[in-house]
Amino acid sequence: MGVVASLRPGEARAQEPSSAEGPTQEALREAWGHREAGRRHSLGEEGGDPEGFERCAEAHVALYEAYPDSDRADMLLWNAAECAGAAGLHAREVELRERMLERFPTSDYRRDTLFYLAEIMQAVAKFEDSAALYEQGAAEFPKDLAAAPALNNAYLFRLGLGDEEAAKANLDAWVRLYKRKDPKRAAAMVWSWQAQLESDRKRRAYAEKYLEVYGSKGGLDRRVHAEAVIAQIDWRSSCSEPLLLDLCVTLRRKAPHPSARALEEAQARVEARAAGKTRRRDWSPPATAALAESTWRRPKRCGDASLGVYTRHKRKARLAERAQTRFTKILKLVRQGGRKIEIPAEDPRRAQAFADAWAMALVYRADAALEDYLAMAMPSALDFHAPARPEGDGVSKADREAYRAAVRRRDESQRELGRFLEDKLRRGGELREAYAEVRSTRSLEWTLTAAHRSGMVSLSFGEQLAGAAVPRGLRSRDQVESYCEALQDVSVPLVEQAADAYVYCVDRATQYQYFVPAARDCERLLAQLRPFHGMSPIVELLGEPGYPPGEGPTRLQVAGLIAEDPTAPKE
Repeated sequence: MGVVASLRPGEARAQEPSSAEGPTQEALREAWGHREAGRRHSLGEEGGDPEGFERCAEAHVALYEAYPDSDRADMLLWNAAECAGAAGLHAREVELRERMLERFPTSDYRRDTLFYLAEIMQAVAKFEDSAALYEQGAAEFPKDLAAAPALNNAYLFRLGLGDEEAAKANLDAWVRLYKRKDPKRAAAMVWSWQAQLESDRKRRAYAEKYLEVYGSKGGLDRRVHAEAVIAQIDWRSSCSEPLLLDLCVTLRRKAPHPSARALEEAQARVEARAAGKTRRRDWSPPATAALAESTWRRPKRCGDASLGVYTRHKRKARLAERAQTRFTKILKLVRQGGRKIEIPAEDPRRAQAFADAWAMALVYRADAALEDYLAMAMPSALDFHAPARPEGDGVSKADREAYRAAVRRRDESQRELGRFLEDKLRRGGELREAYAEVRSTRSLEWTLTAAHRSGMVSLSFGEQLAGAAVPRGLRSRDQVESYCEALQDVSVPLVEQAADAYVYCVDRATQYQYFVPAARDCERLLAQLRPFHGMSPIVELLGEPGYPPGEGPTRLQVAGLIAEDPTAPKE
């Protein structure tokens, strides 16, 4: 928080009085003498009086009340307030200074009285009163050196009190003081206000106005931040569907375990059968392969419902293009700026805002390619099954031709799948490299988001393969199983690759205790892919099992993971 530097010059500020149609010179010197005695006591000098400052205050008050119309009456009140403050009588000091403001509106002491009172109110946490006094002082003495820091304090106090209208007025007044003589400083203050705006519409308009008026005057980092605010709002607004962590994608994936509702329904069926309300169908294993084949039902997809299905939605072209143009512009500014981007070490929040804006641009630029990647459709007419080669004299020409046709379909399907895999793996590798670049920005939030995206690149591909829709041309059980097994084999290393990305994401989030939504999703997905990652052994958590020393009939020393063979002979 900015604080107005104390303008009290100390001892030199109090005025030694002289009689002019007021108190006698002797009375004035006596009152002043109490102040000197208090000063000597505070310095440990001889002739000091521990009550000197208090006596000084009351003596000057008495003189003021005796001569309220003296041409030095304001000086008497000023000295009384100074002595009261030096004596630690702050309530009395406030009373005297407030009387000074009310009684002498044109006094030479008015400027100092306003700012001193504001400081006192600030010190005792009366921030509303302090803000009002700072505002009054800045309004009455706009050219004074204390006016700008006074407005800064008033701005911060009004902001903390929730009075945004008054805070904005103070900010505008502050900017008017600095806009010409120190535009960089003015730009910094102007940009600080955008954090108070809640709606995207207001934030976007404010950022555009800032860029129009100040451009890079407030520092290249603030320009990057302003560009990023606009671009992010445009990018999010370009999608008409609910966003998936800012991706214009819908994900359907059922929980890998039965839901509570499914368990309740299953329990209800068991209880109904037990009560005789329904007949349980008799079941016995199929007696023949033909019967087994007749009970098989062709699935619509490989795998189960826990495998994710990603649907990419079209963005509004003009809005999306405008946002991506800004992201590219941001990255160009960062590259060209290089060492020109200087942020003071004592302003870590400003440095973090710049890092986040830079990292955001990298992530969102890669996201455009990720959405296209998720929309890549698999070849639709694959068939990896070929029947056993027909042999023997009884094989007809039609059977041999059917076999050769099946082999050709299988080989062509393998080649087509290979081309698809090569293309998508290449694009996936490029995406992971793009997201890896985010680490160089040192933005923790967006580094975790990029790690989540890298995991999505691999997991979505693995799930696309393992949960692929079964082509309509595959009618037999052998054809479907050959198809699904072939794709399952390819998907396994992709899922492992995704798990590695989620490990990095969760480990970094845990290390820094920084769990943004992307990190939470990494945690959830990793729990499904590698349930025991990061779990401590039970002994590490609870210690060795057993009774406390000296208690219980026996003492269990070890709880082994492998049970002893009860049939083994005892030694």
